[in-house]
Amino acid sequence: MLKLYVVVNDTHLYQLKEQEPLLIEENTLPVKIVVKNGFHFSKPLFIRKAATDTVFIDIGCEADNGRLWGGLLFSFFLFFIFFVTGFYIILLLANLPLLFLVYKFFFKPNEFITAEILKK
Repeated sequence: MLKLYVVVNDTHLYQLKEQEPLLIEENTLPVKIVVKNGFHFSKPLFIRKAATDTVFIDIGCEADNGRLWGGLLFSFFLFFIFFVTGFYIILLLANLPLLFLVYKFFFKPNEFITAEILKK
């Protein structure tokens, strides 16, 4: 559901596909990598040294598809429990996963998308 894009040196744009590697060949140093989804941007990641081997970069997102669907299913389950029992505390708990995503989306945009070099 969420589309992420990699911007290399502010000129090349690549779409990321979930669980598929993206090969980027760049010959000029430094290489500036920014990941975005249209509204959010990751902190710039710079590669300043020439690598002798392949550099692997981990892209993380607070609302990847697994977390989004897991939060929705958990919320629906708690809403169902609320309708059966009538306990209002369960209604409050049912909204926590969605409120957490809204909090990260609007109030912590710097932490919504992350990019970091993986160590071998």
